[in-house]
Amino acid sequence: MEGERAGGSGHHGPPGRLWPMLCATGALAGAVLWGLAGAPAVGAQAPAVPLTAAEVSALHGHLQTWQVLWLESGGASGVLPGPAAAAPEAPDPRNAAYLLNGSTVTLSNGTATGPLTPGSAYVVTTWVVGPSVHGQLAGDGLVDTATVLAQGWADGGTAEYVAALLAGSKAGPAPTARLGDDVGVGWLRVLPGEILADTVAALPGGPAGRERVQAFRLENGALVPSAAPLRTLQAAWTASPFHPVVTEDGTCPSASRVADRAGAYRCSVSGATFDPCFALPAEPSVVACPQGDPAAHSGVEIELSAAPPDVPAAGGVAAPWSFVLMGGGVCDAAARQAAFPGHPYACSLPGTAALFCAAPHRVNPDLYTTECARPASASGVETLGADVPYVIDALWF
Repeated sequence: MEGERAGGSGHHGPPGRLWPMLCATGALAGAVLWGLAGAPAVGAQAPAVPLTAAEVSALHGHLQTWQVLWLESGGASGVLPGPAAAAPEAPDPRNAAYLLNGSTVTLSNGTATGPLTPGSAYVVTTWVVGPSVHGQLAGDGLVDTATVLAQGWADGGTAEYVAALLAGSKAGPAPTARLGDDVGVGWLRVLPGEILADTVAALPGGPAGRERVQAFRLENGALVPSAAPLRTLQAAWTASPFHPVVTEDGTCPSASRVADRAGAYRCSVSGATFDPCFALPAEPSVVACPQGDPAAHSGVEIELSAAPPDVPAAGGVAAPWSFVLMGGGVCDAAARQAAFPGHPYACSLPGTAALFCAAPHRVNPDLYTTECARPASASGVETLGADVPYVIDALWF
């Protein structure tokens, strides 16, 4: 696959906290370099690994060394879905047993040294490089853990693996799957039955290679690569068919401010504003204003009491007016004017508080991601908390 290579310059032993920083830096560098190389990225990617202030400063240094762009989180778009909060029953990846290449390797305080295979004279070191995230992988309500391991040998090369530590009665040597040789991992995401890993392969004597998102599913207690590539649906929304929840009288005095396309309007009904609303080709006196997931083709139908302006040409913001996060959650650009700087999309996730998300970032031609944060209050001033990465399931233009 692109961005991978065998052997090459590697990592000499467990480097502690520096390695997750370099992994995050690698993912960031790969995304930015890919964007500079020709992919039409809509922003820059921020690391998804929580870092201390000192580590953030060190990370900036690495970015400058690699000569890639860095945007502060307030103005950056990002990467992937946020992990669930750690729970007391979540397995500890630093003190666990893993099934690696047919052998069980037991880590103590994050490392283990022993033969490559039983009876082999070839000694390897295995350690946790992270990141580690939590979620309900097995779908039984318990909190499972996904993490990244590195296994290094005498010539300095490493191989990286994603591992699934299953909680409760499923606990045992954690299944693993190989990510590649000398790769960094920017983020992990635990979905029901599946783990997503953002990887970037290091290039000898130079910056990171192209970013790649890999997916692995849990099958009969093992991690196996998902056959279908991870993709973001990219679609132009159509008003037909449309299933109105309510029909009201109103007007559409201007072009949409969030949908950069012809036939998109900003409309009013009894003081309420709907944006975007779309012309119905067969009914020129009616517009459809989608609400919720655009794929449902449902929302408010407005019967116009006055003719709308001429079909507007492109002139709004050149960005999706709505997108849906993988695993659920709809992000709407209608609140663009009131959103936090750098986070122009207001999002709702099932059962959680509102999020504000950054502009979509193009990881590769088929996949987009974003970063989202929750509002927080500091000294009475509302601000945003830490960004969490999310994968985008569908983009609507």
